Amino acid sequence: MADDHDGPDEIGSGEIESSLKNLIKEIPAPPGGPLLKTVLERRGIRGAIRRVYNDPLENYAQQHIFPDTPTDTYWELFRAANRHLRAKGHMDFFQVVETAAEIAEAEGKDTQETTSRHFALWADKMRATTGSFSIETAAARFIQCADHLMMILNENQEMQAAAHAYAEAWHWFHMELHGEHELAAKGNEALHSLEAGRQARKDQGALKFGIIARAYADFASGEPNEVKRNSAKHAASAIIETVNKAFVEPPHEFKEIALGTLTNKMPEIIRDYLAQRGAHK
Repeated sequence: MADDHDGPDEIGSGEIESSLKNLIKEIPAPPGGPLLKTVLERRGIRGAIRRVYNDPLENYAQQHIFPDTPTDTYWELFRAANRHLRAKGHMDFFQVVETAAEIAEAEGKDTQETTSRHFALWADKMRATTGSFSIETAAARFIQCADHLMMILNENQEMQAAAHAYAEAWHWFHMELHGEHELAAKGNEALHSLEAGRQARKDQGALKFGIIARAYADFASGEPNEVKRNSAKHAASAIIETVNKAFVEPPHEFKEIALGTLTNKMPEIIRDYLAQRGAHK
C-alpha cells in the first residue's frame, strides 16, 4: 500500500519544522518514599503530568486508574457532537437511528443498510442547511463517518480500538505536518498568560497532592488502627509536620499548609490510597 509513497523527498530536507519545544521537567520526590519523581511535560497546547514510582506494579496501576486513551477521546467527541446538535435543534445520533429503524420496518428493508443510508442523507442535508464548514456539519459528519466505520468493523472491539488510535495519531501528526499545532499555540498566546497561571496552580496542586499522598502512605503503613488510618482529622494531624517540611524545602518551596486545609484534602487522599491498594491485590 505504501509503495507509491515510500520514495525519497524531492523537496527540502524532510524535516518538519516547528518553533514549539518539548518542555520536560522532572521533580524528584523526597527520598525514602514510594514515589521516585513527578514528570511534567508540555508542548504547545498539549500537557501531561506523570508520576513514577519505585514499584513497577504501582506504575502500572497508576496508568490504568484513570485511562486516557484514543477510545476515550472518541466518546468525548461523540457526546460533544450529539450535545451540540441537540442544542442547535437538530437530530442527534439516537434520533437518526430511531427514524431509520422506523423507515426500515415500514418499508421492509434491512435496518443496517437503511440506517447507513439515512446517516449519509442526514449529513448531506446538514451541510446544505448550515454550510460545509459549520460546526453542525462537522458534528454530523463525525457521527456519520464513525457509524459507517463501526458498521464495517462489525463490532470488532480490537479493530475499533485500532481505528481510534489511528484517528488520534492522524490528527496529531496532521497538526504537526501542516503547522496547525504551532498556529494554535500562537493563536492562543493572548490567553496563555492566564492559562499559565492556571496551569502553574494545577501543576503545583499535582505536586502537593503527591507529597501529601506519600506522607499519608507512610503514616498508614505504620498505623495498625484502621479507624485512625481512615480518619481525615487524625491522619492530617499525624502528617502535617512531615508535609510542611517537604513543602517548604527545595525543590518545591511551597507555603506551609494549614491543618484545616490539609484535613479537608485528606478524604480524597485516603480514597486514592485505598484504590491503589485495591488495585495491587
